[in-house]
Amino acid sequence: MFVAVLSACAENGGTGTRFDASKPGVRITPPHDSMSVGSTQRLTAEVTNRIALGRPATVTWTSLNSTVATVNANGDIVALSSGLTHIVASIGTSADTTTIYVRAGSLIVEPNAVATAIGEEVRLTVYTQNRTAASGVDVHWSSADSAIARVSNDGTVTALGAGDAVLVATVGGERGTAVVSVRPRDISSLRLTPTTSSLYPSKTEQLALTAYDDAGRAMTVPIDNAKWSTTNATVLSVDDAGLVTGKVRGNAVVTAKIGSKAATASVNVLSEPVTSVTVGLASTLLDVGQTTQATATLLNTAGTAFTGPTVAWQSSNSAIAAVNASGVVTAVARGTVTISAVADGKTGGAALTVGPKSVATVVVSPNPASAAVGQTAQLTATAKDAAGTALVGRAITWASSNAAVATVSNTGVVSAVSMGTLTQPGPLQLIVPDVPNSLIGTFPTIMIPAFAVPSSILFHALSIRQIARMRDIG
Repeated sequence: MFVAVLSACAENGGTGTRFDASKPGVRITPPHDSMSVGSTQRLTAEVTNRIALGRPATVTWTSLNSTVATVNANGDIVALSSGLTHIVASIGTSADTTTIYVRAGSLIVEPNAVATAIGEEVRLTVYTQNRTAASGVDVHWSSADSAIARVSNDGTVTALGAGDAVLVATVGGERGTAVVSVRPRDISSLRLTPTTSSLYPSKTEQLALTAYDDAGRAMTVPIDNAKWSTTNATVLSVDDAGLVTGKVRGNAVVTAKIGSKAATASVNVLSEPVTSVTVGLASTLLDVGQTTQATATLLNTAGTAFTGPTVAWQSSNSAIAAVNASGVVTAVARGTVTISAVADGKTGGAALTVGPKSVATVVVSPNPASAAVGQTAQLTATAKDAAGTALVGRAITWASSNAAVATVSNTGVVSAVSMGTLTQPGPLQLIVPDVPNSLIGTFPTIMIPAFAVPSSILFHALSIRQIARMRDIG
């Protein structure tokens, strides 16, 4: 008699489902057996956790292939024809199954119903009906499904894939059969390779996932069984096949998970390699004290400009021109220097000359100015280049075109000398030394109060004469 024992547990030992200990459960042991055609077996069941059930237990029995074997309400099995069937015992939503194989032929193969895992091996033995081993005779073995199980000439069965396969032993005109049920091996651990890798943006890296059983043997696992994820989707992405694509510079951890097992790999996304650096200056000619902005252009392997690693700035002679971390160049002394940018080991530079710029204009202020006789007015003069940038450090010489009306000091202080009203007084001359010539600037107006109109007319005539003389000299 075959006895089926049903018990509540965290996980069944056969092909049934997992149990919740808080609910009534059933379990059939052993999980498989074999019978001959016409024989009978009684399965008995034990119900566990009756408190959770709260009422008398009634087990329902079902055969999944009644042409091979039937089962009644008492658990009695009748073997009808050769083949494989599963007998299910259920109570409520809990159930367990046992595999029954009804063998055919006059030979007995043992073990007759085998449950194993992929990669495992089992040795089968052939007996006659009187339990005599079929030794010294030629036994021919075959498998009904060699993708699930392969059997060698000595009866060694190798489990290859999940499923059920019938194995046949033939001796002369006699035959015997057995069934092997193969399940996937339980995964003990996972591993991703490479565990650490680097790639550039828009490039890809294929990660390989390997599963291992509790004996440390590698297992073949369909790649779509794994769930992939990344800790930083901004840095990189990973698809369902473990293909990583870099996005921007940074680091992320990629995780592959099957069930409760997981493996990780660290992936660094690097900046694109710099193939060349070019430097541009807003102005290649500076006067002492002036500044200009330097810019660096980085090119990748495709010759395309891109934003790459941080640029380091250098000056070939900081005593002539200095450059800060932002690329701002300051002229210090006259001379020629090279302003360089360094990125990813590549260097580019541009020449800068610090020297006197030609004076294009001189601006005098305030304009206009006025002073009473005996009073003074302070004037200032600024030399500028063609771009309108002030030129510092230039010596300025002041002169008055009519010292009888007003004088001017070397520092631009104008002193009113005589009384009178000049509607168009003589100009002040500003002499600004430059190489190789000098520039004359004209201060437009100085107003001097007067009490007598004739004096004003006299001074005005003198001023016109002086202007004419100065123009003739120039």
